[in-house]
Amino acid sequence: MTVNGELAKVEAVIVTAITFFEEIEEKLSQEMECPVLSIEDILYEV
Repeated sequence: MTVNGELAKVEAVIVTAITFFEEIEEKLSQEMECPVLSIEDILYEV
C-alpha cells in the first residue's frame, strides 16, 4: 500500500478492510496523527 500526496487532517480514520487491517493501520499511523479504527471493532462494541 502506498499513500501518495498530502492527506487531509481528520479526527479519525475507519478502515473497512478487515483482513488487512494491521498493515493498513501501520502505514496510516506513520502518515497521520489520528486514531485508526477497525470497522470490525466499532461494530462489535455497539
